[in-house]
Amino acid sequence: MELLKFQVPIWVSISRTALAYLVVCAFMRLVPKRHAGRISPQDVVGAVIVGGLTVGAIVDRNAGPSDYLLMICVILGLNYLMDLLGGRFPWLHRLLKEPATRLVRGGVIDHEALRQEMLTEEELRGQLRKLGVGDVEQVREAYLETSGDVSVVPNDNPPAADESKSSTPKAKRTRRGQNRRKSRR
Repeated sequence: MELLKFQVPIWVSISRTALAYLVVCAFMRLVPKRHAGRISPQDVVGAVIVGGLTVGAIVDRNAGPSDYLLMICVILGLNYLMDLLGGRFPWLHRLLKEPATRLVRGGVIDHEALRQEMLTEEELRGQLRKLGVGDVEQVREAYLETSGDVSVVPNDNPPAADESKSSTPKAKRTRRGQNRRKSRR
């Protein structure tokens, strides 16, 4: 039963775990959104190193299995609590999760937003092509979401050149045909 005994004072384990969790969450808030939704090999290595260093900051040398179990419960509980409170308090949600960044407005690319999010214009155009958008002018607004994905709001008005080619000649033909029928009667 020695394994189930706490080797470190409970308040020490809880406070170290909570502090380390909150510090790592604060640092993760600084990671640009473009990296949030995609995991690259260096992201995995970074996460493993951060996890190892965090464990070193949390765990006492004398910690036993019960201490580790307590720390896991504290981290899961804090994660749940932050999600719960973020859903109830909009100011906390904004603090925890960065809002989407507008990259395109009215068919014009916001180069300052691209720089802020560490995206190139070519990367943005590639994301737009994946969404079926061939030209930025077809986009009313495009956002970089917190997940790292790009979302697009297309322009409501199709290009005027396409409308004139398809609808105008048909309308004239219809009117002429109706006029001819009336004149024959």
